Amino acid sequence: MNSRIPTQASFFYSGKWIQEMDYVLLTTLIEKRIGHGWDDASVPNYVLHFCVKLINRRFGSELTCNDITTRMMLLKQRYDTFKALVATTGVRWEYVDKIVVANEAVWKGVFMLNAFSGAYYHRDEPHFNELATIFGYFDVKVEEATEVITLSDNTEIVVITDTIEPNAPVRGRVKELDVYLDTLTRGSIACSPKAISH
Repeated sequence: MNSRIPTQASFFYSGKWIQEMDYVLLTTLIEKRIGHGWDDASVPNYVLHFCVKLINRRFGSELTCNDITTRMMLLKQRYDTFKALVATTGVRWEYVDKIVVANEAVWKGVFMLNAFSGAYYHRDEPHFNELATIFGYFDVKVEEATEVITLSDNTEIVVITDTIEPNAPVRGRVKELDVYLDTLTRGSIACSPKAISH
């Protein structure tokens, strides 16, 4: 591991913001978005004002709507960067261990493309699920269909009754069956129902 790469907190937090504020902001946005749905880039003003009041009250801070908007831009950058990072060839996300794994050559190439990826050198994105809920709301997962499997091209009629007992009386009109279940368990069975005697 390269010890010259700063910790994740140095990428994410400076000035007024702490990790707990991100969690409150993200969970509040998710809660307010349910049933209202809005574009990723445009949170309604009433939601921004609500978040400002909530965070200021909870943390004793003095944030403004501009602070929330600026923070949301950073959160979007985190989401986009992490998503692009784990989609990079040679990079693997160890979800359980909360780390991103790649060899040094891959990391070097990633850093050349996006220096902000250094935030994930020591650990994964701690709020990925929340970020994906907010910023990945309209993402579409495209998968290639490699093979089509036909499960059945025959129709089979299934009779469902209220009992687990075979050959139990059934309410309504029922046609008598040519084969009884107890004859199927006796020994030699012919393939044709006419060959089985009652």
